[in-house]
Amino acid sequence: MPDAGLPRPTPRPSRKPFGKTLKVGVVDVIYDAGPKLSWFDHLESQLVFKQYAAIMPQVVKVWCKQLGCDVTYKTFYSQCDLFTLMPDDLDVLFVTCCTQESHLAYGLSRYYQKKGTVTVLGGPHAHCFPNDAQRFFDVVVGPCNKDLVEQILRDEPRGGVYLESPPPTHFPGVEERMEDIIEALFYFGKPMIASTIPIYASVGCPYTCNFCVDYNSKYRTVDTDALEADLRYINTHHPDATIGFHDANFAVRFDETMDVLERVDNKNGYGMGITMSVLNTEERIMRLKNSGCRYVQCGIESLSGFHGKQGRSRKLGLDQARQGAQDFFENLSSVFEMTQCNIIFGLEDDMGTDLVDQYVEFVESGAAGIINMCIPTPFAQTPLYDTLVREERLLPMPFLFYRDSYLSVIPKHYDARTYYQHMITILKSSTSNRAIYNRLASPRLGGKRKFPFHRCAGELTMRLVDRFQFMPTCQRILDAFDEPDMAAFYAGKSKRLPKFFRRELEERIERLDGLVESDEIEYPHFESERVSPPQGLRVV
Repeated sequence: MPDAGLPRPTPRPSRKPFGKTLKVGVVDVIYDAGPKLSWFDHLESQLVFKQYAAIMPQVVKVWCKQLGCDVTYKTFYSQCDLFTLMPDDLDVLFVTCCTQESHLAYGLSRYYQKKGTVTVLGGPHAHCFPNDAQRFFDVVVGPCNKDLVEQILRDEPRGGVYLESPPPTHFPGVEERMEDIIEALFYFGKPMIASTIPIYASVGCPYTCNFCVDYNSKYRTVDTDALEADLRYINTHHPDATIGFHDANFAVRFDETMDVLERVDNKNGYGMGITMSVLNTEERIMRLKNSGCRYVQCGIESLSGFHGKQGRSRKLGLDQARQGAQDFFENLSSVFEMTQCNIIFGLEDDMGTDLVDQYVEFVESGAAGIINMCIPTPFAQTPLYDTLVREERLLPMPFLFYRDSYLSVIPKHYDARTYYQHMITILKSSTSNRAIYNRLASPRLGGKRKFPFHRCAGELTMRLVDRFQFMPTCQRILDAFDEPDMAAFYAGKSKRLPKFFRRELEERIERLDGLVESDEIEYPHFESERVSPPQGLRVV
C-alpha cells in the first residue's frame, strides 16, 4: 500500500467553482522512443505503439465531459514534443502510463504543477509503484470510478495523496468514446490496416500467475447487453475496422462471450489474448474463427511450467512441453491469420541450457507467427516481486529500464552474463533463415504459411524488431560486462548504477531538465514486500 505517512492535503476552493467549466486534460503516455529517433523508431511508433492506446483514459475523458468539463484527450507515442500536446491553462491533468515511461509522466506533472494545475496519475504505474509516484503527482489513484473523478475535480487535492474507490461497474460504450478512438487510433480520421477499436468483454483475471499485475484482480465479465451494443455499433458504423479486445484473458467464460459475438453475427475481424487452457477443443477454436477472430495471442510464459498453461496437473519434460506448444501453435496458425506466442525467459523455474535448446527448436519450427520474447520485470503487487525483495534479488534499477532488453532482477538459476548469452541465442533463432523460411514459405515449398503473404507483414515486422532493436541492445549490455561495475552490480555486490546505464539514463532525462533531477529517477522508491498476499482462484 502507499505510504500512509505522507502529508494529507488540505482541501482548497477550486479556482473555478465546480459546476462551471473546468479545463481538464487527459494524457495517455504510451511510449518513449528516446531522445534520438531513427526512421525505424518513427515507423514503429506510428504503426505499433500508436495502437497501444488504453481504454480507461478515454473513459475518464467521457466522465469528465459528462460532468461539464472542457476536456482535451491525447496520446503520446513519441510522435511529437510531449509538452506541446495539451493546453497550458489546465485546471486538472489526468495522466496514465506504464512503469517504463514513468519518467516522462513525472516530468509532465512537474511542468503543469508549475502552472498551478492539479496533476493526477492512474493506470499501471500508479497500481504498481504508488509510493514513488506520490513524489511527483498531487494525486495517485488506484481503482477508480466516476464518483472518485468527480471528487478530485471538486476538491482539487494536493500533496501526494493516494485515493481509490470500488472499480466501475459500467464503462462508457464505443459510441461515447468514438471521437477519442478516432483521435488516438485512426489515421487521418480513417481506420487503416493497423487500426483497432478497443473494447472490453471482461475485466480482471481469474488466474494467479506470480509475475502478473492482474494476479490478484477480481474477474468479471462486462454486461452482455453493453457488449452487444458495442459490437452492433462497430459492425454498423465501422465495418472495415478491426476490434481489439483489451481483456487480460479473453473469454474465460467462453460460451457467454461467444454467444454475444454470434448473436450479433459479427463481421468485423478481431484480435485478443487468451489462455491456452481455454482453447482446449477444436470446437472452441472454430467458434472463434467463425465469429471473426483473426489474431490470437497466447502465453507459453515458460516451457518449465507449460503444463500449468494447458491446465494439466502433471509436469511435463522439456521436450514434451516444447512439442505440445509446437503442436498447439501449428494448429492455431492453420486457422488464424496471425498468432503470437509470449515467452518470459528467466522465470523462477527456468534453468540450464536444455531449456534454451528447446526454445530455439520451437522458435525455428515456425509454429507461431510472432515470438514475443520477454525478460522478467519485477512489478510490485505481485508474488514474484515479493519473492525478489525477500531474497534480495531485486536490483535498484531506475524504472525507465523496465523494458525489453534490460534485466532488473538477479535470475534464480543463471548469472546475468550467461542469461544474456542465452537470450541472444534465442533471439538469433527468431530471425534465422530457418525460422523465417519455415514461417513465411508456402506449404508447397515446405513452409507453414496458410494465408496471403501480405497478411504476414506484422509477423515479419516484429521479427525485424527483434533483430535490429532487441538483440543489439542485449548484445551491448553483454559487452558491458567487461566493465567491473557492471559485473559487481549484477552479482548484487554493488547498488551503484553502472556507468553503462547511467549514460542512457542521462540521455533520456535530458529533455526533463529543470523538471526532474537525475537522482530522483536513478533512486526510485520501491514498494515493500507484502506480508500475506491473497491467494486463490477468483471467478465471480
